[in-house]
Amino acid sequence: MAAKKTMNRVAATLIVVKLGNTEQYYKKGAFLPAAVDAKEVTRLKKLGLVDSVQVESSEPAKDEDQGNAPAS
Repeated sequence: MAAKKTMNRVAATLIVVKLGNTEQYYKKGAFLPAAVDAKEVTRLKKLGLVDSVQVESSEPAKDEDQGNAPAS
């Protein structure tokens, strides 16, 4: 079973995101990169421009069995 992680997805048609000293445009349905500052994500969420969603991660969950059980 794959792990789930929370990501921020654009809910509005088009948004402008402050990313360091630049501004990036993201269309509806795009996921914000992890490099976006937490304050910027909070601002975008308060305006209803971004939603947090659970997505399947390709990384296994930390509590999943990795198939490394000792041989009997």
